[in-house]
Amino acid sequence: MASRAEIIPPLAKLFDTLPNSVDVIDRELAAAGLRVRLPRGRGVGAVSALDLTHLAFALTGRRVVRGAAQEVESISSLPLIGGRCLREQEVEAFPEPVFLDEGAELTPKGIIEGTWSQRYPRELLPMAPTFGRSVAEIIQRLPDLERLPGLEGVFLLEVVVSWEPLTARIEFRHGVYMFIINFGGTGELLEGRPQFTFRYTQNFIGKISSIHNG
Repeated sequence: MASRAEIIPPLAKLFDTLPNSVDVIDRELAAAGLRVRLPRGRGVGAVSALDLTHLAFALTGRRVVRGAAQEVESISSLPLIGGRCLREQEVEAFPEPVFLDEGAELTPKGIIEGTWSQRYPRELLPMAPTFGRSVAEIIQRLPDLERLPGLEGVFLLEVVVSWEPLTARIEFRHGVYMFIINFGGTGELLEGRPQFTFRYTQNFIGKISSIHNG
């Protein structure tokens, strides 16, 4: 894993900002307890995947420095509420394959622990009870997943956060299946309220993962 000094320049480049801005936000998160305090000394101590996830949320969110830590905490702590498993199928009325629900909706217990009735590949891409820790798990595992041949891995992975209300979801394909994992809510819009969304594609998450791995 990379050190704090090693992650700041590439993060600044990835998010198109100045290294000093990343440094200030990182210190704000550390002061709020959202980044593990590292040993003193230039460049010492490895940054965890969760620390890097929180930095990414802060650099992508709606607030800059002031209020950033509070917003990151709100995003990261969104609870896993369930999800859906859809299967790619050929439907005569449509020229392209469509995705139809495969079985009952996924429950938090089924996603995390697994049950006989829940089709979720938790050995491949385990989820955590909260959104931030789930994204951190992806950052850690993505390089290995992308080395798997063809449909055995994950593809078209996407992480989405939306306001208002504040919700998040993780989507990915695995074989003929599509999985949609929801955190905090289903993301239904409140009438008359504007919506702000940020989205990380699999390619973008891969770049964050590369920074994490040094």
